[in-house]
Amino acid sequence: MKIGELARRAGATVKAVRYYEAMGLVSPARLANGYRDYGEHDVRLVREIRTLGALGIPVDRTRPFLDCLAAGGTHGDDCPAALAGYREAIGELTARIEALAERRAVLSAHLREAAYRNSTATGAGAAGEEGAAVEEGAAGEGEAVHDLAVLPERLRLPFAMLSDPSLSLASALGLPVFEFDGRSLFRRITLVVREGLIEHVFYPVFPPDGHARQVVEWLRENPVRDCETVHDPV
Repeated sequence: MKIGELARRAGATVKAVRYYEAMGLVSPARLANGYRDYGEHDVRLVREIRTLGALGIPVDRTRPFLDCLAAGGTHGDDCPAALAGYREAIGELTARIEALAERRAVLSAHLREAAYRNSTATGAGAAGEEGAAVEEGAAGEGEAVHDLAVLPERLRLPFAMLSDPSLSLASALGLPVFEFDGRSLFRRITLVVREGLIEHVFYPVFPPDGHARQVVEWLRENPVRDCETVHDPV
């Protein structure tokens, strides 16, 4: 078959097939006139390359899988070398996930710092007069305190914020926390509290971007009066 038909059947482009040939991964037969003649095995190889690519395995690391097929394997991952290729790809993904998690934690720390930066009062007395929940600065006495009564307005949050720098709530209820940069921080969790009793717990919070919708749907399905939703600290 010609290269166009091969590309169509394998779900690839002609340019991609030529690239695979240049990499030595596909080696079609030659007709007497010098034209390439692709066979069913070539279609299978190109499909395998495409499948592995969708899994995040780059073209230059597909050879163990293709060699396995060439050796008569029913599947490209029937051989030990192919399994090693999976493990290598998984290891790289794990490292990337850990790096992204660390970057996310740093971004969250920057978000908290930026959110609190201009929401300060001159002392605990001033904040207390307005009934604001306050958190002492890390430097101790003489440091400005964060006025959490101002923060929801500044961030346009539809709920009040609580300060628990000592993680007393976590200790009392056994809430999940994690360590970062020498500090213990709350994991994402939502508690639905009514009349001092925890009525429902959302944990783990996933996916984060759809969690608000999950809470709203639950509240609609479980209507109560005077129900307060307490969110984890930002």
